[in-house]
Amino acid sequence: MVILSGASGAAYLQYPRWVNDVVAYGYQFGFLMLTPVAPIMLWLLFNKSFVAALWLEAALEEAPDKRAQAPTVETGKS
Repeated sequence: MVILSGASGAAYLQYPRWVNDVVAYGYQFGFLMLTPVAPIMLWLLFNKSFVAALWLEAALEEAPDKRAQAPTVETGKS
C-alpha cells in the first residue's frame, strides 16, 4: 500500500521517504533470496544426520599437513 499510494498517499499517511525503500528492499529480499535459500535450509533441517556426518568428515580431513606423521625407518646405507 505504501508504494502503490504514490507521493500524495505518502504525504497523507505521513510516512518518511525511506519507508518506501525499506518496503521495496524487503520485498526483493523475500522474493529473490528466500525463494532459493528456503529449500536448502529445509534440506539441511531435515537431514541433520547427513550434515553432521559431512561436518565430521571435513573436521577429520582438516589440515592434513598438520597431522602427526608416523616415524619412518631408514635403511642403513653401505
